[in-house]
Amino acid sequence: MHDLMHDLAQSIMGDECLSIPDPAKWEDASRRTRHLCTSENVQLNIHRTLNNYPNIRTLLSSIKGYHTRISVTEESSKPRSLRALDLHNTVIMQLPISVGFLKHLRYLDLSGTFMKALPDATSTLLNLQTLKLSNCRNLHKLPEDIRNMSNLRHLYIDRCTNLKHLPAGIGQLSSLRTLTKYIVGNDAGRRIVELNRLNLGGLLELYNLRNVRDAADAKEANLSSKHNLCSLILCWDMIEWHPPYCYAESAHHCCEEDVLPTKNAEEVLEALRPHGVLKLLTIWRYGGASFPMWMMDSVLLQNLVEIHLGVCTGCQHLPPLWQLPFLKFLYMIKMDSVKYICSSTIYGNARHGKVQAFPSLKRLVLHTMQNLEKWSEYDGTAEVTLFFPHLAELKIIDCPNLKTMPDLPSLKSLEMEGTNEQLGLVCSLTTLSSLIIGLHKTSTGPESPPLAQKKMSFRYFRSLENLAITESEDLAPLLEEEEETRGLSTSVHHFHISYCNWLFSSSQQSSSPLGFWKNLTSLLSLSMEFCDHLVYWPEEEFRSLNSLKKIGIYGCNKLVGPSPLPLSSSVDGELLPNLEELDIVHCDGLLELPKLPTSLKSLYVGYCPKLNSLTEGLQHATSLERVVILGCPSLTSLPADLGHLTALTSMYISELSGLKSLPQGLGQLAALKSLCIDNCRNLSSLPEGMQGLTSLQRLSIRQCPRLSSLPGGLQQRLPGLQYLVIEGCSNLERLCKRGGSYFHLVSRIPYTEILPERRTMSTFLPSFPCFGGPSEV
Repeated sequence: MHDLMHDLAQSIMGDECLSIPDPAKWEDASRRTRHLCTSENVQLNIHRTLNNYPNIRTLLSSIKGYHTRISVTEESSKPRSLRALDLHNTVIMQLPISVGFLKHLRYLDLSGTFMKALPDATSTLLNLQTLKLSNCRNLHKLPEDIRNMSNLRHLYIDRCTNLKHLPAGIGQLSSLRTLTKYIVGNDAGRRIVELNRLNLGGLLELYNLRNVRDAADAKEANLSSKHNLCSLILCWDMIEWHPPYCYAESAHHCCEEDVLPTKNAEEVLEALRPHGVLKLLTIWRYGGASFPMWMMDSVLLQNLVEIHLGVCTGCQHLPPLWQLPFLKFLYMIKMDSVKYICSSTIYGNARHGKVQAFPSLKRLVLHTMQNLEKWSEYDGTAEVTLFFPHLAELKIIDCPNLKTMPDLPSLKSLEMEGTNEQLGLVCSLTTLSSLIIGLHKTSTGPESPPLAQKKMSFRYFRSLENLAITESEDLAPLLEEEEETRGLSTSVHHFHISYCNWLFSSSQQSSSPLGFWKNLTSLLSLSMEFCDHLVYWPEEEFRSLNSLKKIGIYGCNKLVGPSPLPLSSSVDGELLPNLEELDIVHCDGLLELPKLPTSLKSLYVGYCPKLNSLTEGLQHATSLERVVILGCPSLTSLPADLGHLTALTSMYISELSGLKSLPQGLGQLAALKSLCIDNCRNLSSLPEGMQGLTSLQRLSIRQCPRLSSLPGGLQQRLPGLQYLVIEGCSNLERLCKRGGSYFHLVSRIPYTEILPERRTMSTFLPSFPCFGGPSEV
């Protein structure tokens, strides 16, 4: 909405409709308020809110992330006027309000919560029109009498992975216009015929199609008359189709389970012919030997924009998808019998020695297709070049027999995981701006295959901005030559390496590609994972990275810290002079941090069990604004002098079991706005002098049972806070509650949460906006 229109609407509504981003402004709400939207930064106390505003009709939580908590206190609420309730992505396991007080509710969003089941009484909410439960992964049942909810129009239950069956009689919901998931059962009231009279639109996922008895039974679904359906997913069992996860490298297990043979699979799929308005079609875990005739009809499928074919292991030939005029996204995974993508009929359209395929295709994923050999039936023998005019993104994962590449004039992004014999496939793709490559050896000889050795070159990749390499030792000879990679010096901004021991001078390799590192003068972000030959902070490699702003180091278990040998005296200036963010996570051998540059603004160190000192690392990091230290049990103290961190605004420390006290210098952090201390179970005291934290707005102390009191200086700061969270600290809890000696101070804070032991299963950073996980590199 345009700002002026927003201001006009707000002035007309007054305080009847409010969005409150800050607990300090809750006083802006009045008893006239009817519609209230809370900020994603607020941990909502739902009962207190509904009791304070008894006439409220709409309560929306504008949460974007996951696992944000709401408080459910002992006090009850009776929101008899509530029409819309949105608690999506909050950590709740049951509906926090009695169904009896929700009789007027029209809209209920519980998607992304930890709900296991809705109360059976939910089926008595006869005015409810929209029920959103998407991505409730613990949900295993719906109310058995849901068929009585005569006004229900929209039911969202997609991505509810533990929901294995639906109540009987879904077909009786005559007002239903959206049903995102239907599980076909064997008994009456759960068969596919329940869909017959439902005028459904949007997304429909059909699971357990093996329970459809025959073609006549399948036709009862009446899919061809559902003109409002845009997305149709057809699956023969209960293994969920969940993009993009099912196409990730880590998702091989979703394809490992064999597709059970179904004798009537082909006739059932033929009878599930949809209407011609579909935009997305998925065929998932289909056991037939061929695709249906309606998939050969390019007119019927002409409006398709996206197609997913997955684990259809018996199908040898693909439909003529290359003809579809508007198809932009095509994903295929574990199509074991497919040998080529385009049939010989494509050559009838050849002109001037070229033949066009997929006229609008922009993204193509080929994943785990062991027998795929060619792009077209006559590829390699016909004197015609196959080209994809608009393909911009290509992903080839585990297709070991694919040894050719069509003409791809528009390709910008390639991700390829395969064998070293496929390295030559990349050589002609000089238009790439992103290359993600992971290759493992197949040959047993000392030399790489000719295809990899002779054709691959980085010399002409002058547009490459993002480069990611996994293993791929066959790239070493190319990267060792400084001249070979000189073209990357002005283009590559983001570099990710994984299992690449050969890239470091401390490696056991006879040589290392220091020339390659020297050419990365425009690099902005660097991520390194599982490089076990990385023992010391790689000063030699980092010498030329003067533009680098972000570094992430993950799982480099042999890394111990800075090199015992000083950097050469010939090196002028500071190493990494523009570095702003550093994340070091799961480095089991790390003992101490390297000397951090003065430019650093964010430091995240997590789960480094041997880390015992931060003093040297932080000594010169005078620009630090954010520090997160967690899961480092050997760290027994923080640096005594923190006063030089004059820019520090947020500090989060967690799971530091060796920490017994905090340094006096903590009180010198005058810019600090947010302080969170979590799960430091041996911490017994906080330092005096904390009255110096003059900017402190948010304080969270969780699971620190040995803390018995707050120092006097910190007590002085309490009334000035905006947020206070005390949880799992029994002594502090008693002092902060009514009757306790801190209550008169705590009661002035706009938002407080005083709780006993944590009641949720997950551990997470607080919902203060300044805290988060490691930066994405």
